[in-house]
Amino acid sequence: MKWFVRLVIVLLLGFLGFAAYDYYRAGYHTLPELEDGDFPLSFASGLRGVMHDVDDLRETRVYAGYPAEVPSWLEDVWSHCEARELREEDRIPNLGVGYRYEAVCTIEVEGEEVIRGVIYSRPEL
Repeated sequence: MKWFVRLVIVLLLGFLGFAAYDYYRAGYHTLPELEDGDFPLSFASGLRGVMHDVDDLRETRVYAGYPAEVPSWLEDVWSHCEARELREEDRIPNLGVGYRYEAVCTIEVEGEEVIRGVIYSRPEL
C-alpha cells in the first residue's frame, strides 16, 4: 500500500510539474489583460497572439499560426491579431483546401507596426 501512495504522489507531482512547464513555455504568465471577446492563442512556433474582434471558433476549427521573421527580442512578445483586408505587401501563403485566413498579428514598436505573423484556421477533423 505504501508503494501505491508513493506512486500516486510521484505521478501527481510529475503532472503538476509538466503543467507548470507548459504554462510557462506558452507564455501565459506574461499574457496582457484581455477585453471582452478577446482570446489568446499560443503556438509551438513561438507566435503568441491575442485575437481582437475575431469570432472564437476553437470548438469547430483548429487554429494555426505562422510567424514572420522578427528580431529575437520580439519573439516572446504577445502580438495583437485582427482580421483585416490584406495588403499586397502582406503576401501570405495559400495553404490549400479547408484553410481560411483569420487574422494578421502585429506588434507596435516605437509607433511603427511590425507584422509578427498570420493566423489561419481549418475545420476540426
